[in-house]
Amino acid sequence: MKRIIKYLEDEQGQSLESLKLRFGEAEDISRELTQLIDTANAPIFGVDVNGNVNEWNQKVEKITGFTKNEVMGHNLVQTRITEEFKQPVQEVLNKALKGNETSNYEVPLFTKGGQRVMVLLNATTRRNPQGEIVGVVGVGQDITELDQSRSEKEETYRRLEEANQHKSKFISSMSHELRTPLNGILGFTDLLKSGHFGSINETQSDFVSQIENSGKHLLELISGLLDVAKIDSGSMEIDLQSCKPKDIFLDVVGLIQPQLVEKKIELKQLIDPTVETVVCDLRKVKQIMVNLLSNAIKYTQENGAIEIVITKENGFTKFIVTDNGIGINEVDQEIIFDEFAQANRSRDEALGGTGIGLALSRRLVELHGGEIGVESEEGKGSKFWFILPYKKFSENKSKPEITTKNNNLDNPTGRSILVVEDNQTNLEMIKYLLGIHGHNVSIARNGKEAVSQVQVIEPELILMDIRMPVMNGLVATKKIREISKFSKLPIIALTASAGEDSRDESIAAGCTDHISKPIQLSELSYMLKRYLIPS
Repeated sequence: MKRIIKYLEDEQGQSLESLKLRFGEAEDISRELTQLIDTANAPIFGVDVNGNVNEWNQKVEKITGFTKNEVMGHNLVQTRITEEFKQPVQEVLNKALKGNETSNYEVPLFTKGGQRVMVLLNATTRRNPQGEIVGVVGVGQDITELDQSRSEKEETYRRLEEANQHKSKFISSMSHELRTPLNGILGFTDLLKSGHFGSINETQSDFVSQIENSGKHLLELISGLLDVAKIDSGSMEIDLQSCKPKDIFLDVVGLIQPQLVEKKIELKQLIDPTVETVVCDLRKVKQIMVNLLSNAIKYTQENGAIEIVITKENGFTKFIVTDNGIGINEVDQEIIFDEFAQANRSRDEALGGTGIGLALSRRLVELHGGEIGVESEEGKGSKFWFILPYKKFSENKSKPEITTKNNNLDNPTGRSILVVEDNQTNLEMIKYLLGIHGHNVSIARNGKEAVSQVQVIEPELILMDIRMPVMNGLVATKKIREISKFSKLPIIALTASAGEDSRDESIAAGCTDHISKPIQLSELSYMLKRYLIPS
């Protein structure tokens, strides 16, 4: 019995020693773990089930300025989190206290100096040896500099966007302001060329042509700038419709035919018969084609040749304009689609280049989701091409019927016309244009005067400027339409604002038709023929 008791005592002693040893090892591990947490390069903090801080390592001390003694036992959310983030951070802690961990959550912490540091946090559930949840451990990464950099970039982007919007508004406003005097310049030039006020000699005719060409060049530049600004501001939309390649070709050729005839350039065309339709914004594709063809004509010698090809390629519709002109060197090919870029500035300016046409073409192609490019060798001509995604047109949109301008109609004469215009030069020019056919012209200088006068003189047609003081043309048109006997009175909008949306706005207000300034004698004559029944 004594030996058994001694044996048990020896065994118990060994067990106690073993337990002491294990406890010692556990304490060592705990100290090492605590030291690792405390000296880790990542911010680490912990809270208990009530959200009170029970762990706060040196890295958190460093980035916040608060020592462990200053924060221990204090509620993390209420004392260390910025106001706007208190609720979402509390929700993250609540989730972790239910066993649902959160990764990569951005948490802002107050610093002792009243600043804010951003921590990218992983919130992990903390359990005791029995598996019970006793708190949350947050292991993070200081992303303050990254957050500041991101905020600075966002602010820079916002300012750039704002500047871009201001630029677009400025260009739009300048477009209107520049078109107004151009209306007078080109209008009076048109009158001089018409011969209605006496003939001019050959030298004078040459001077008038120089003025007209300069005015048209400026108008082209203004229109191009306005279109680029619209694309930049995101206000230009595309109106997709199903178009026949042959119709696109004929429309474009009609526009550039005078240039071809003047330089005796042969135009060839090759249209792939398998390309039955092209889904595109017809007006914009015609604009691209005219830009490319005008460029080709400009740099092709007299008696040269230009070819247009429309074909399919890898799921795209491809348009190609090839000329045998002067060509473009490799360096200049890299920049010719940039705004105001000209391959040879002195030569291009002499030929009338603006540096806008190709840049605008690129923007319009990209607006369709396409691509544009050039292949050229100096002295051997150029091949400009663009591709548009090949689509099937599924919508059955009923397009308004386009009335062909019939210039064979007799000119109406001696009719009563009200001209509503606040610019004296434009007013004089329009009066002269109308005076050619002996019309009786009444004048109103703003929309309010127009509404009053229309009831007194009962005109047969109104030419209505849109942007005027006191009352603009759109409001005046709506008020005139409210008078039943003028519900069908032809009202032609006159506006220095270019573009389809300007036309749509005029029509929506009740205008019958629309003329963009500068007003051409031929276009005004057509409107009079169309809307005034000849006497």
